Amino acid sequence: MAVVGTLPARATPANKKGFEKFFGPHLPAKLDTCATCHVRAEANGAKSLDEFPHNTFGKALHAAAGRIDARLAALLDADSDGDGLSNRDEILTGSAPGTPTQQGQVADPTLLSQKREAFAAWHDRYPWKPFDPVKRPAVPEVGADWARNEIDVFLAAEHAARGLAPRPEAPPETWLRRVTLDLTGLAPTPD
Repeated sequence: MAVVGTLPARATPANKKGFEKFFGPHLPAKLDTCATCHVRAEANGAKSLDEFPHNTFGKALHAAAGRIDARLAALLDADSDGDGLSNRDEILTGSAPGTPTQQGQVADPTLLSQKREAFAAWHDRYPWKPFDPVKRPAVPEVGADWARNEIDVFLAAEHAARGLAPRPEAPPETWLRRVTLDLTGLAPTPD
């Protein structure tokens, strides 16, 4: 069970919210609970995070931040209960990792493959690393003639990825109306 418990430490705050943010929309609703990672041998579960030796939060997390990424990748790919599925795959399919009573059988291998690809794309879009300096992302290569600056290029790339086409440029009176509504919340007067 300690395998998944280290994931929230990398994701965001050291709590259930971090686990939710790490998996985002790919976290099954039934696993959206602290008990996915923090379960004692007793039926009533953990009473505090201090009971788990794998928690490296606060100053300890800061000290471990440089070493933790490779270890977390290995933990995600590990099979903690020996059922043939990695911990990441078990979470994506909706079963709790580390539960040896469950069999590592996937009803639809293509669905699991699609979930893996979707999760990888979602997770790689922005790696949250609070102790690393922020790096400027590479500007995408798109053939958008309407793009006037780098922000427009990023918007054009997302439009292309979603199959959207930009709308034509608005005439000055429409633009003025939109700006006035945005800035004041009121429709412009004829003056």
